[in-house]
Amino acid sequence: FGVLLLEIITGRRAVDTASRESIVMWAKPLLEKNRVEEIVDPQLGNDFDETEMKRVMQTASMCIHHVATTRPDMNRLAQLLRGDDRLAELQQQTGGPRKVNLDGCDLQDHTSSSYLNDLTRHRQLLME
Repeated sequence: FGVLLLEIITGRRAVDTASRESIVMWAKPLLEKNRVEEIVDPQLGNDFDETEMKRVMQTASMCIHHVATTRPDMNRLAQLLRGDDRLAELQQQTGGPRKVNLDGCDLQDHTSSSYLNDLTRHRQLLME
């Protein structure tokens, strides 16, 4: 869902066909620095609500987190996109933040290059 939100925000495709760059890899540093003017689709100009755009950017950022268990579920996404930012109250209703036991898991460092390798493999599978 995060990639879809990024496509809507930026007006870009998930993978740029010319540069073969992933929208996630391109947008992640801009999201981390909250660079609204650099990430928003230039065709929008200034014709958007900055508060709402920041909300969608924050939601997209949460959705593309490299640890899947920390990504929000669809119910939480709907709340975020509606502007329901009462995190403390929502955490009480859901039993607090999720805790994940990673003991015994073999987690590889999910670097940019490993992410791009995954994208390349997936693209090759689709083309077969």
